Amino acid sequence: ATIVNMDGKLVSPEEAKISVFDRSFLFGDSVYETLRTYGGKIFAISQHVERLFESARRIDLNISVSEEEIAARCQQTVDAGKNDESYCRLMVTRGVGSFGLAAGLETPGSVLVMVRPYEPLDPVFYNEGLAVVIPKVRRNPPEALDPAIKSGNYLNNILGALEARRQGADDAVFLSLDGFAATGKYRTMNAVHLLNCDSIL
Repeated sequence: ATIVNMDGKLVSPEEAKISVFDRSFLFGDSVYETLRTYGGKIFAISQHVERLFESARRIDLNISVSEEEIAARCQQTVDAGKNDESYCRLMVTRGVGSFGLAAGLETPGSVLVMVRPYEPLDPVFYNEGLAVVIPKVRRNPPEALDPAIKSGNYLNNILGALEARRQGADDAVFLSLDGFAATGKYRTMNAVHLLNCDSIL
């Protein structure tokens, strides 16, 4: 089943709502981690929660709940979902504030855990590889946005994914500004067919 933990309370997907004035909605002002289970237990939960707190530190977001409590909420939500295996998304928002980039920066945010059944990738991707493109949009440089921050602002990636879709590909492999391969969604695949390599330096 799909279930959500909102600030320590388990609710159904239909009940899970945040304010339209939450900064995560207005500005993508949030941090997150994605996790999965093996045998019903969340893999590397401590490391994921530590990285969540490190992302929060890098954007000056104060998380009012301890690492231990967040890890416990994740496992509680996974247990409540009763799936064979689960996908888990952990997210902390900066919270509700008035309009303006610098307004409401100290408001306490929400700690959200979203759990749904884990859906493995199609085996064809592992056996035959997948088609990718090099999109025109480049990866955000570290001077603009620290890549160590896992934030809710994903517009850069979405633009690359849209470009891949338009070209009939499965995914996009982003280049840095100086032409080096920077990131792609399916980094563990063992075979990749490039549809467009013209922009690789």
